[in-house]
Parts: sequence; structure tokens; C-alpha cells
Amino acid sequence: MSVLPAAAGNAETYPDRTFCSFGPMNNNPHTTGLEELLSLVLGAEPLYALLKAFDQGTIPLRRGRLPQGEPLTPEEAWEIIRQLRAQDGLATFGVPREPGLVESLLWAPFQSAGGQDIYPSVAEKAAALLYLIIKRHPFEDGNKRTASALFLAFLGKNGLLRKGTSAYRQLQRILVWAVLYVANSPDEDKERVIQLLAHLVGEVTRSAQRKGKV
Repeated sequence: MSVLPAAAGNAETYPDRTFCSFGPMNNNPHTTGLEELLSLVLGAEPLYALLKAFDQGTIPLRRGRLPQGEPLTPEEAWEIIRQLRAQDGLATFGVPREPGLVESLLWAPFQSAGGQDIYPSVAEKAAALLYLIIKRHPFEDGNKRTASALFLAFLGKNGLLRKGTSAYRQLQRILVWAVLYVANSPDEDKERVIQLLAHLVGEVTRSAQRKGKV
């Protein structure tokens, strides 16, 4: 039998139930019944399947016949960075820490092994670009923001994203989580993290395409 502390409000004790002056704590008209809660929880099976796939390293990717994509050119990337620096106002924003590193990261998602692309789809390449820029810290300042901007630009260049669409809005919301998640993820999870990001990008853009909003 439990009793609320006196500070919680004139607690009175009844068998198997605790009441206070404002009524029984388990009889709130605004709460939801157990049956509805179970329906809510068990209906999220795709969420649990994706989390299990992440743990097992088997995240599903629907590559289909997607084009392999084209990288951002150094000229495109540096112009984007220049515009971001002007917007930010910080002199060290986007200043490279070592020569050639930014250019090499732009091409890194297009690496191949055994004649096959390591990251076959545009979504995977975009995820790899985001991951690598965040983890390698090629700039003195603004690595996360620059990684996000180049990620969006890469998707836009390859036809998976347009400004003002539902996919554009959803990806911006996802990016806040994704960037912070990547920054704090252990290095040994690199490929699983990239696959998870690619899966989310694919789901968002594919859903928008079905609705004709990309």
C-alpha cells in the first residue's frame, strides 16, 4: 500500500489505491485505456523491424533501377560554402583545414570495390557524403551545417529533392536528428549508420514521389 507524500496534496490512503484531494490518480478522463495503448504500440511494427535490422546490419534498401548519380563539383560545393559563410558571418566558417580534403570527400561516396559501387544508389551516396563530412571535420567551423547543405544540394542535383516539397520539409526535420546522431555515433557503426540514413532518405523521397510532390 503506497501513500503520496503530504506535499503532493492531502493524501488519503485506501486499500490498493492512492487518492489525493483532486481524485483518483488512475481515473484521469484524459488518459487512454490499455487496449488502445497496446494497439498504438503494436501497430508500430515497421519501427521495431527497422531497429532490429540496424542491430543486425540488414537495413532494407530498395535500390531498384535508380541512377548512380553525379557528384557535386568542387566549384558547386565552394560556392555553396561561400554563400553559407556570408549568411553566417563567421570568418572561420567553411575554411578548409587541409588542402584537397574537401574535394576528396566529394568523390568518396563514388568509390568502388571489385567493379561495383560501394554505395550504389543516390540515397546511399548522399548519406555517405553527410557522414564523411561530419566525421572528418574538413572545416575550421561549420562542419555540421556544411554537411547538411551539401547533402541537400547533392540530392537536389540528382533529382531527389526540390525546394518547397513535402520531402524537402521532412528531410530538414530529419537532418537535425541525423547530423547529431552521426556526430556522436561510434566509428565502428559507420556502414550501419550510412545505411540507416539512406533508408530514411529513400522512404521520404519515395513517399513524396508517389504523391507527386517531389
